[in-house]
Amino acid sequence: MTDGWVILGSDAYRLIGAKLDKLRAEYDAGREMAFRTDYPGSAKAIL
Repeated sequence: MTDGWVILGSDAYRLIGAKLDKLRAEYDAGREMAFRTDYPGSAKAIL
């Protein structure tokens, strides 16, 4: 058994996929800034 959502219908699947694509693009766009704002000498990133 998994915790999460069950997507019913192709329209719902398509809309959720579009939303996830948009969120991923926004997340990726902020990556460079996130790494530029590290404090000098901070610990190496885990990811």
